[in-house]
Amino acid sequence: MLKLKNIATIGLAAALMSGMAAAPSMAQVYRHYDRGYDNDSRVYSNLTSSYVDSLEWRINNAAQERRISYGEARNLLRDLRSIQGPTIYRVETGRASNWEIRRVQNVVDRIEVATQRYARNGVYPRYGYNRR
Repeated sequence: MLKLKNIATIGLAAALMSGMAAAPSMAQVYRHYDRGYDNDSRVYSNLTSSYVDSLEWRINNAAQERRISYGEARNLLRDLRSIQGPTIYRVETGRASNWEIRRVQNVVDRIEVATQRYARNGVYPRYGYNRR
């Protein structure tokens, strides 16, 4: 038992001296803003061009179901158009700056929050009648 402890101690000392003990901590994936941003993939999970394009349907659907007003839908669509195209492509390929990534994430978050809330005045689209 004593020999095993000595061998483990010598192995640990050798690893510390060679810098191998620090290698696992440096190999961890860097998470940016705790939102799933990996330096390896360079893409947020919900910041892909296909997901951003699908948000237009969600906005129109929420307006038709009267969960948001048509004026709010128009504003959200304007914000969505401002990030589509080259901006979302740069985010998707990892060429965007940090402020562009934050801007796109803020617009996507704002659209998701607006389209997920219940309708006003107690009207629930699933049931089709007032539930008060």
